[in-house]
This record gives sequence, C-alpha cells and structure tokens, in this order.
Amino acid sequence: MGIWLAIFYNELRYYRRNWLLLGGIACTPLYLLWGFLQFMNDGIEVASYIMATGYLILACLLIGYIFGIMSIDDERKSKMDQYLLALPGDRFRITAKLCAWFFFCLVYLLFCNLIIFLFISFAKSDFVYNYGEIFLYIVCYWGTALFGAYVIGMTVSLISSTRWIQIVVGIIVWFLSTTFISGWVKGYEIPEFVKTGLNWFVRTEREMNVMLNEFTGILISSFIISKHVSFILFTLCLLFLVVAVKNPRYYSTGSRIKYLSAGFIILLCFFLVLPHSFSVLDKTLASSYVNLRINEDRPFYEQSIVTEKQFNQELIANRYDIRLKHKGETIDYEATIDLETTSEKEPDAYVFTLYHGFEVLKATINDEVVNWSQNGDELIVQKPSSKTSPIQLRIQVSGQGGAKSLVTDNSFYLAEDFPWYPIPGKQTIAFVSPYFFEPQYISTMLPQAAEFNVEVLSSPRQAVFSNLSEIKNHKFEGKAHGLMLASSNLLKSYIDENEIVAPPDLPDQLDVSIRKMRETVDQLANWLDVEPAHIPQKIMLAPSYSTWKQDIIQLMPETIIFNSETVFRQQSRLYNVEVIFYSYYWKNKLTGQQYQEKMRDSILLSELIGEQYGGYSSLLKDFSDQYTEFNEQDSLYVNANRIIEWMGTATQDEIQRLIKVVYHNLLENEIHDDVWEKSMKEVSGNGTAHTATNK
Repeated sequence: MGIWLAIFYNELRYYRRNWLLLGGIACTPLYLLWGFLQFMNDGIEVASYIMATGYLILACLLIGYIFGIMSIDDERKSKMDQYLLALPGDRFRITAKLCAWFFFCLVYLLFCNLIIFLFISFAKSDFVYNYGEIFLYIVCYWGTALFGAYVIGMTVSLISSTRWIQIVVGIIVWFLSTTFISGWVKGYEIPEFVKTGLNWFVRTEREMNVMLNEFTGILISSFIISKHVSFILFTLCLLFLVVAVKNPRYYSTGSRIKYLSAGFIILLCFFLVLPHSFSVLDKTLASSYVNLRINEDRPFYEQSIVTEKQFNQELIANRYDIRLKHKGETIDYEATIDLETTSEKEPDAYVFTLYHGFEVLKATINDEVVNWSQNGDELIVQKPSSKTSPIQLRIQVSGQGGAKSLVTDNSFYLAEDFPWYPIPGKQTIAFVSPYFFEPQYISTMLPQAAEFNVEVLSSPRQAVFSNLSEIKNHKFEGKAHGLMLASSNLLKSYIDENEIVAPPDLPDQLDVSIRKMRETVDQLANWLDVEPAHIPQKIMLAPSYSTWKQDIIQLMPETIIFNSETVFRQQSRLYNVEVIFYSYYWKNKLTGQQYQEKMRDSILLSELIGEQYGGYSSLLKDFSDQYTEFNEQDSLYVNANRIIEWMGTATQDEIQRLIKVVYHNLLENEIHDDVWEKSMKEVSGNGTAHTATNK
C-alpha cells in the first residue's frame, strides 16, 4: 500500500508542477464568469447558461487526452519507464495513475460546481432548489470527458510512441466525441447500428433541443448516466487489456493475469450496462421526444374520421382509483373503475376510449378475469359470465401517451383532457388537418365529474403535481372531469391570486403576461359581444407539441395550461388576440366534429380578428393570392378571396360587425358552407351584398 500511495502522491505533484493543467484550472472560472455575465445580461435562464458552458466539454476532452499521452510519454522520454518497471510494486503504477487523475477530476468538478452554484445564488435563481440536476450534468458530461479521454490517451501512448499516430488518433477521438459526428451521420446512408454506435460515443450533448427542454429542463436520465458509465468502463477495459498484452517481458505472469482478469471483468460490466444506455431517441435517431411522438401519431390519425362524441350514457364512470409508476420511458398503472349502468338490458361488452400508445395487460370485472380487445383508440371489455351489479373494472396498463401526454425518461405529463386512462364511450382523440403538420388533438374528458383517488408509487426525482388536491406526498384525490399528473423540473409559486406550476425562474416573468392576457380576454369578449370567459387562477406549463395559435393555451375547468416553448421564447403570444380567441372563445365551444368542420372558418376569423384588433399582418392576403384553379374547391382560399374583395369597400365599423356576426353564426348554425356570404349580406343590411358576396 505504501508503494501505491507513493506513486499516487508523485502523480499529484506532477500535476501541481504542470503549467498546462494549472492554466486550464485558472481559465475555468474566468470562462464561467464571462458566460454568466453574457447570458444574465441577455435575460436567458440558468439552464441555457449551463448548456452553453458545454464548450468546456471540448476542452476537457483535449486536456484529458493530452495528459493521458504525457503520463506515459514523459516517463518514456526520460528513460524512466524501464527503471520503474524493475522497481517493486510497479504493477500498481497504472492503477495509481488512474486514481490520481480521478482524484484531480473530482476536485476540479467540485470546484466548477461551487463556482456555478455561487453564480446562480448571486442571480437569485430558483435553480438553487433543483441544483442536483445541474450537479449530475456537470459530473456526467465534464467528468466523463476529462477522465475517459485521459484513459484513452494512456492506452494510445502504450500502443505507440510515434507522435503523428498519437495526434491522428487524438483528432479522430475528439471528432467522434463531439456533436459534429451527430450531424455528419445524418447526411449519409450508413447502417443504423453504426449511427447508434457513433451517437453512443459522443461525449457532448448530441443536440441542444434534445438535451434542454422548456418543460423537462436538462435531460439527465438513467439512460444518460448509463451511457457515460458504459463509456468509462469501455475505456478502462481497453487500457487494462493493452497493459496485459503490451511488452509482456516487463511484467510478471501474475501481474499480466491480474490486468487481463480485471479487463475481462470490466468488459462484462460494460456489456451489462450498455443495453441500458440507449433511449428511444438513440434507437430511432429522433431529434426529440415530441417530434418522435408526433411522427408516430400523424400517420395513425390521418386515417381517422372525426365523429360526434359517443358517450355511452348507459355506462357511467363514478370513481377511479389509480396506482401509477413511472418506469423509464413508459407509464405503468393499475386502475380500478367503479362503473354504473343505467340500462335495464345489460350490454354484451363495455366500450371505452384509451389512447393506442397504452396497452392493456390484464382486465377483471368484479375480480373475474375477462377478455378485452384494443383497436386503435378503442378498448372493448367483454362482460363476465356472472351477474355484474355493481360493476368494478380493474385493469393493468403500460405504455406512453404520445405528444399530447408526453413521457420521457426523466419526466411525464399526463394531460387532463386526454384519455390516457379508459373513458366510457367511443370518441375520436385527434385528426390531421391539411393546414397543420401536427395532429389536432380534441379535448376528451368525462361528460360528468368522477371521484379520483391517485397515488404515484414510483419515486421520481422531481415533485409530482396534479389538478386534484394533494392529501399527502404523491397522493391526490378530488372530483373532476379529467385527471392531470405531471412530474418534471417544476416549482409551485404564487403571484397575486394565481397559483403557478412552472420551471424555475419563470413565474416572476409571467406576472405581466398574465395581467395582459386577462385584459385581452375581457376586450375580446366586448368585441365579440359575449360574456367574458372564466379565467382559472391555477396555471400550469405543459410540454410543447405545437406552437400554432390554437395550441398555445388550453383552457381546462380549473386550470390554464400554457405551452412551455411559447412561455420561454415568445411570452407576448400569451396575450395575442388570436391566441385568446382560440383558447377562450372557440375551442371549448365546439365538439370535435364541429371543430374539424369549421376549422377553415376559424382560421379566417382569427386572422381577421388579429388584423382588425391586434394590428398584426394577417395571412388573408396570402390565402387570397393562393386562390387559383388548383385549390378553387377549397373554401379557405375561396372565402379568403371573398373577404379581401369585400374589405376593399367596407368600413371599419362593418368589418368589426362582420366579426361578431360570423362568430355567432358559426356557433349557432350547423350549416356553415356559405356563412361568410350570408354574414356579409347581413352586415350590409336589407339583403344587399357587396360585390364579393354575389360571386
């Protein structure tokens, strides 16, 4: 042990005398301070600042590799390597070097964490309460880059003392370890397993929009941790095997067997950890969880036909007891549903709506196992052989909720108006519009409020939030038309009368936007000649699957759901008059079928409202210009052309009255093919239409 410690301390003294290492340490706080001042002056939140410091990873890769080379080469150049090999305890030399460098990495990472923590505290950021995520990020990315590159450098130096070979290998390793390789492999047709392997080798963030999300924060998950652990195991395995087979005449047989055995043990550990290092993003090479789920949902809902909601009035859900676990990128839960039938004749089967991303594993009614089938978003449960009164359905379910109810490895958001649990009746969840890439999700909730009792059994790193009342840690209950559960980098705060659940630092920025949003809601009610919409005092941020106007704000019975990407990047859109129109005065007034049928009219009406009251440059002119023989059958372009011509002779008062008339006609009349023409005639008075209406 004394020999090992002597080698260990000698390595530390070598670090202390090295100007390159000391210079790197001295430059670190200066770089972090410069970045802190730059980003704080620009008003960018802390998570973005941490991700931007990722350039230090590139420096860590370079310094680690150079020191790994120097660790072996300096002894070789001074002719000390053969003397050291002849000394007692030389078999400890490699492990002592590794431990000395590991100790240096540990001290350096603690030093960096302390500096960043002080900067964040000085900025009075709420991220100090969730600093564990930042600590893990620095350890995983900076630490493994610094230590792993050192091990690779030692290995390369043991294999070859030729300088140009070391330089070429270093450039290749550095290139493969950076995000450049992620962008490069996308442009070439190479086998998927090669792409996956190259992405695994990357030490920096693969893509910024993957690693940093407005809702989930910095992506530090079990997959990420396993990926970095497997990388360290891989480099150590290579080093030990090379030490065992390189220059065997200098090592005793016993020492070589020990290094060889250690190498194979580490190799076994590597293969055990490696399968857990690939998330669904790595396997599919998707740019983000949201994009992956949208690309899965779009082809599915392209085939769907929106029909009127078919709530099974003969089957009512009175109570849900749900026990839920968040496991990796899936949600597992067991739900016990108390059902009531109002029909004297018992149905042959019970029909529910359940998102197709969830798979039913087992179903029982009154403790009797029953058959079931899933066809898309439809779940059919066969009735048991025994008499069923009352009806208690218990099901075990596993899966993920698509883009609307996003589940990642480090977070989940299960939407209140989405059937991630069975809802009685057959309903259409979403449809694909020719005007938007993202599926248009339809609010799907229970027709009558039910009692909910929910417990999250797993232990997520972050707190769990719900639209229900929390009775104890991760336990919720209450009566509602739908259930929302969320766990991510979120904090609850209060501003005036509003309760806000949002990522750190955001609530204080939302104060002005919320006040302006309320003013716009009242103003628009006056412009549309309706009662002002109810504005809940609970506000929640949800993962962004779309930034179109109709998806920025979702109005729930007791909660307002804000689009997280909009809040981060374009808060002014929260009080955009077109966004307010969709959120408070349109989507919640229609059924799913009506919303789809009147989508063209709502697009035109929102653009007209934005141009008239918001002072925005609308798309009406663009739609009108596209009115050609190729789309003359599309009422969007036909009516846009008609509106533009009509507005050429109309007064401001007539345009404002047209907005009111069209809005009320769309809500009150089922027939809407000629709503614009009829409304123009109504505004003109005495049945006299403007020129455009006579076409």
